[in-house]
Amino acid sequence: MIDLLNIKGLDLDHIQAKYCDSSFNEKVCNQPKEGCVEIFGDVEIGEDFDFESMKTVEAIYGSLIINGTSLEDFSFLESLMYISQLEQGKHPLIVENNLSLINMTFPKLKKIQGQRTWESIVIFAIFNNNNEALSERPRFCTSFKSSIKLMDEKLYIDGKRCSK
Repeated sequence: MIDLLNIKGLDLDHIQAKYCDSSFNEKVCNQPKEGCVEIFGDVEIGEDFDFESMKTVEAIYGSLIINGTSLEDFSFLESLMYISQLEQGKHPLIVENNLSLINMTFPKLKKIQGQRTWESIVIFAIFNNNNEALSERPRFCTSFKSSIKLMDEKLYIDGKRCSK
């Protein structure tokens, strides 16, 4: 799967697909662990999470949920390049209740993808109830959006669409 995401010039904002059961090993996992490069399934990060287990992760095929931490930034996701949610109706990135968060950019994130339905566009990234500076300063929203080429209607901060 990561080979598809790494194709230069391929610019997909959604993938209409399902993945087959993977053979899990030390690099392809169904939950975070040290040495893992690809994770199939949702990753939920809270205050007691082992942040070291995410250092080598390059791709998540599911949702990344960061909720209720004291993180100031996402530097622990130093290798993460892709978040690709393959289930309909689920948001690929949800960041909520992180009151110390002052930087919402990811070191290497290139693309967030979700599964679009014919009826609607899926919101790809949601930031709610984090440090109030993030919603008060449009530059945070703009820099995050432009770093991964995300359109306005796919990024929401505190219930409001990110605008130019």
